[in-house]
Amino acid sequence: MPGKIKDPLNVTARIGENFSKEIEEIKEERLKRGIDKKRKSTRRLTNLLIKHDNWEKIKEDTILINLSEAGE
Repeated sequence: MPGKIKDPLNVTARIGENFSKEIEEIKEERLKRGIDKKRKSTRRLTNLLIKHDNWEKIKEDTILINLSEAGE
């Protein structure tokens, strides 16, 4: 029996409650400020993170963080 083919554009993922809340706040603020006329998807906004100028720093910090001391 062949293995299941994974589609990288259709992945179910768990994200932290705080992160989800932050994304929802960003969506609302973009609407309030008139940046968007309709609500943007979480996928579209999270895809922007890796394009941010500071992404490499965030990525490196996440690799190096001591998770036992980070409260998670």
